[in-house]
Amino acid sequence: MSGLCAAAFGAFVLAGLSVLLPLFASVDLSPDTWRIVARALWGTTQIVGLGLLGAVPVGILAGVFAAEIGGPLGRLARISAELLSAIPTIVVGVAAYSLVVLSLGGASRSAAAGAIGCLVAPAIARSTRALCLGVPGHLRDAALSLGVPRYRFVIFVLLRTVAPGLFGAVLTSAARAVGEAAPVLFVTTFASAWDGERDDARLSALPTEVFALGSAAGPWGYGRANLVCLVLLGVVVGLGVLGRLGARRSR
Repeated sequence: MSGLCAAAFGAFVLAGLSVLLPLFASVDLSPDTWRIVARALWGTTQIVGLGLLGAVPVGILAGVFAAEIGGPLGRLARISAELLSAIPTIVVGVAAYSLVVLSLGGASRSAAAGAIGCLVAPAIARSTRALCLGVPGHLRDAALSLGVPRYRFVIFVLLRTVAPGLFGAVLTSAARAVGEAAPVLFVTTFASAWDGERDDARLSALPTEVFALGSAAGPWGYGRANLVCLVLLGVVVGLGVLGRLGARRSR
């Protein structure tokens, strides 16, 4: 068994190196490329931040409701979160494009953040429900037997107990949101990459830049796209590691 695990890990490392080495070999480190990366990072931060601002409260409330209330409404919240988690991301992007972009007459941060929020909220709801169900029953019984209202138990006991796990779940969801390309490509303007000149009115994000630069003619576009890919990979891995550390603290 250990030999199989070592072989699988070696195959994983080789596959990762086969993907990363070409990126490092042809990366473009010019100042113009770093300006593109900085703009894309700022756009991604805005989109993901706004998406999490709406998705985190909704996801936590839905997860707590499904875990604590139960009954038909609780089952409905659980099933809705599971179904929404299974929706392809491109469907969410098309819906956001149809409902927001076409009605507003142009791409916007709110449209991209709404699409990201629709993807992140169900995942946070499912994680919250699982964490709440893992809280020892004697804490709930002790609080309710003392006459503590249920809402005070949820706020001061339940959420404080699962707070590290919620922090990890939010970071893990943020890592997924950063790398989502389909919804962002639909609802944001493709960032151009001509001579390092940027139009401040145009919204940029890391996945959008990878698509735009990779589609540009000439090797310079691939070199810039490779740098953006590496930055995107680093952000996703960093958030994922922090999320796993937060989830481990809750155990």
